[in-house]
Amino acid sequence: MKKVLVLGSTSAIAQATVRLLAARGASLYLTGRNAANLDAVTMDAATRGAAKVASQVVDLNDFDTHEAQKAGTLVVISSVAGDRGRQSNYVYGASKGALNVFLQACATGWRSPTWRW
Repeated sequence: MKKVLVLGSTSAIAQATVRLLAARGASLYLTGRNAANLDAVTMDAATRGAAKVASQVVDLNDFDTHEAQKAGTLVVISSVAGDRGRQSNYVYGASKGALNVFLQACATGWRSPTWRW
């Protein structure tokens, strides 16, 4: 594993992912909206063995500040809740289902030979 960009690094699932990646020696670039929480995740990743850790507080809704990259890997973590409707968490399941369908549409629309689904 070379370099990994983690968006929303302060969420619970992203933190667990960062811990695993750091233990494998990955170089990490972490983003999040809360500076204090992001600093804690960054320091934890460095302690767990990440080859390199950098972080930036960023609001991903601010499109004017983002620059397109020529290459990279996009990893999206969804949930089985997107495939199954549950009465107890229907809003969460609906959001994950929408994410899954959106990514399928992106894969079809981009038609890149390097796209892996």
